[in-house]
Formats: sequence, C-alpha cells, structure tokens
Amino acid sequence: MMVNKRKAIPKSIRMTIYQKCDGHCAYCGCSLEYKDMQIDHVIPLNGWSEQGTDTVDNMLPVSYTHLTLPTT
Repeated sequence: MMVNKRKAIPKSIRMTIYQKCDGHCAYCGCSLEYKDMQIDHVIPLNGWSEQGTDTVDNMLPVSYTHLTLPTT
C-alpha cells in the first residue's frame, strides 16, 4: 500500500472548505470559528480499500471533537 504524505492546505482552500457548510461542523452542525476548524477527509488519504485525495470534494469542515472521535 502506498502511503500518501499529508501536505499543508493553503488558506484559500481552507476557506472554501469552511464555506462548504456555512461555518458549521459537517457532522453535528455546531457553529465553527474558522480558526478552530479541523478538516476531515471523507475518503482517508491512507484508507485500506481506497486512497483519498487532497481535493475540496474529499474534505469537510469539522470540530476538533469530531475529528478525534474513534471511527469504530
């Protein structure tokens, strides 16, 4: 399995992702401050069955709580 390296996401792309959900967490809908936003990949960059990408379509704005929740 090829491991994708994480790259810094430019501020302009981060703002586009923030605006996707009008400044809210994609999972719970809570209001997010831009400075507190985390970015979650819908399809993980290093997934088991498929490899995600660093594209806006594959990223969602989320709260820190949701980014750190276990997925199992």
